[in-house]
Amino acid sequence: MAADAASQENMLPAALKAQVIYLAEFTQAHSAKVLRGQADIAPLLDVNIAVLKGLKMQEIRE
Repeated sequence: MAADAASQENMLPAALKAQVIYLAEFTQAHSAKVLRGQADIAPLLDVNIAVLKGLKMQEIRE
């Protein structure tokens, strides 16, 4: 996801690209902590739910 967002061909606005890259980095780092038993999974679930809600809203608008 981060590689696609950072790609020169990606036409997203720079600010949105930065947010997508941050989200990918957070998800990767937090997932590693969860797998090591050092963090709770709840933030990852929150991120997934927020993304799904956003995609659903986009689908409704189209």
